[in-house]
Amino acid sequence: FIGVDLSRLGIRFAKGVSERWELDNLKFVVDPAEECIERLSSYPGPIKLAMIQFPTPYRYTETREDVEASVAQGYNAQLPEDSESGCFMVTERLLCLIQRVLSRKQEGRLLVQSNCEDVAVRMKSVAETRAGFKAVEFTNSVTSLDAVTQRAQRWVANGGDRAIGKSFSSLPLLPMVGRTETEVACSLDGKPVHRC
Repeated sequence: FIGVDLSRLGIRFAKGVSERWELDNLKFVVDPAEECIERLSSYPGPIKLAMIQFPTPYRYTETREDVEASVAQGYNAQLPEDSESGCFMVTERLLCLIQRVLSRKQEGRLLVQSNCEDVAVRMKSVAETRAGFKAVEFTNSVTSLDAVTQRAQRWVANGGDRAIGKSFSSLPLLPMVGRTETEVACSLDGKPVHRC
């Protein structure tokens, strides 16, 4: 297993936990995701799974005026401006690189998780329409979904596609010991995790 993030603090935390639990088959690196995946293309063995878990979401805005207003109101100005500007981590290029690495030796899988419905829907759409991934159908799929956050309510009010259907899992796909803090926090807070 290799974990990659740009946050040195997050990587130090992950390394510390893996050392305490004596998990010597885990490696963590501070690196842009695209560069890490490019280096993995020379890995001689099969890569069976790639996970994109809770990437920092982009600002949810409809217009340039919304961006300026959100910053003026004190919303997080550090968020990527939008999903297409190149500042959002999950780019078409990243997904294409992952697809290439996963399909070298055998068909690998991509797991995408987000606590922002619009982010999950966008990542799934780009993965399928521009990177060549095919969605897996889940037995325990999402059949209905409440929009519990302001962001989700705005997404739904503006007619955004929902994270509902056979390609979204209603149940966690990782064992409890493998779940991220964000996934556990969402569960405890009664907020949905969008998994595909």
